[in-house]
Amino acid sequence: MQSVLPSIFCKDKSYFRECFKVTARECEDEAIRVTRVCLQSKKTDIEANLKKDGGKAWGEKVGECAGQAYEISLKDKRTDTPKCNDIANWL
Repeated sequence: MQSVLPSIFCKDKSYFRECFKVTARECEDEAIRVTRVCLQSKKTDIEANLKKDGGKAWGEKVGECAGQAYEISLKDKRTDTPKCNDIANWL
């Protein structure tokens, strides 16, 4: 998750690239940072429940955490457009 999630967040034409005034590098740096923080904050739960809940479920939980943290961290760089204001466009 630590390497895959940031690359998904920051691919061309993604929400996290198009809706924030950041370079590809800035996007990746922030996505790496928030993913690392989210993984660390959920580490104990992931280790205890990964087999029971599955990797997909934990990927979604970490992704949601990282997406929210990215939004908060870069709120001053966010673009105010109808597309960017629709949370359904996160994916």
